[in-house]
Amino acid sequence: MIHKAPLTRLISAMIMAGGLSIAFQTQADDSNQGLYSANELIDAKVYTSDSQEEPVAEVEDILLDNAMTLQAIVIAPDELLHLDEKQYVINKDNFSVDTLEGDSLSDIEYVVYLGMDKADISHQPEYTETWWNQSRERAQEAWDKTAEGAKSAWETTREATSSVLKSAGEALQNAADKAAN
Repeated sequence: MIHKAPLTRLISAMIMAGGLSIAFQTQADDSNQGLYSANELIDAKVYTSDSQEEPVAEVEDILLDNAMTLQAIVIAPDELLHLDEKQYVINKDNFSVDTLEGDSLSDIEYVVYLGMDKADISHQPEYTETWWNQSRERAQEAWDKTAEGAKSAWETTREATSSVLKSAGEALQNAADKAAN
């Protein structure tokens, strides 16, 4: 007689461990997320490290990736910076967003703080058609590579799990055969 209970317990434990790992990861990721209104973020005042009293720009656009994750903002510096009405791309690692007010949707007001001074703005990528096309292409290539990597990881995990389950099944069968003899 083959005892399936140990194999069933092994499979159940593996499934539960994987599920808990995914649940924990999702909870950890979600706990650091806020909810922001893109509509209200556009036109938010932008401050730099050397100009925290007077805004130096406004947010003109928000750039998202394929996963709809914020990657950058586009700012339009004020005329005082003499940057000839150019717009600049500010990577997500170079700014933070604070909520000034926000108890209700109609009261939301954001400010953006750049991790740079006024002079550094002109060293950021200029938001142009050429920049857009090149960046979109690079982002799509990165997304495709990520998707391929995830598929490969899933296939590797599936193969490894199958191998572990096969080995466990064989071990249980051998134990059952020995017990029967």
